[in-house]
Amino acid sequence: MPDMIFVVDVARCSACQKCEIACAVHNVKEMNAARARIAIFPRPSPEFRAGSARWGEARRALPVEGGRESPPLNEASGTPVTCLQCDDAGCVRVCQVGALQRSPTTGAIEIDHAHCVRCKMCVPACPFGNMTWDEPLRQVAKCDLCHGMPQCALACPTGALKYRPVSEVAMPAIGTACGGR
Repeated sequence: MPDMIFVVDVARCSACQKCEIACAVHNVKEMNAARARIAIFPRPSPEFRAGSARWGEARRALPVEGGRESPPLNEASGTPVTCLQCDDAGCVRVCQVGALQRSPTTGAIEIDHAHCVRCKMCVPACPFGNMTWDEPLRQVAKCDLCHGMPQCALACPTGALKYRPVSEVAMPAIGTACGGR
């Protein structure tokens, strides 16, 4: 069992994208957030969230894009999304050559590119869309926690992303990652 765990505190994310840039630089040597293994999705402004006091009023004023309501986004808050390192990972289950294995050190699912046959079956197997195809590298890509030193967490100025000792993190009493067993 790994000693460390990756923790995301969505409430602290400022959507600055420093994590995406750090990830891309580490993994593909480019300052291109689109090539990162983590993505930041902007969240709607609080007054445009369902159930808020002004929701009905705000909803009537929403601009329509392509026939769908489009709430304004709060540029100062985001939701970081990356591989959940599922307990029973679909990507690992569908890999016919065993190129995806859990690291006993970090607990992250890692890709052995030397064994990967590039069939891409693991990409749609991830129900969260966190396994991708990196066309310039012609290989699948996912977060592997930077082999124990996640660059996104090191670059996060707000503490929204942390890599902490398991003993310091309160774990939920029920369920397991990705729906569990």
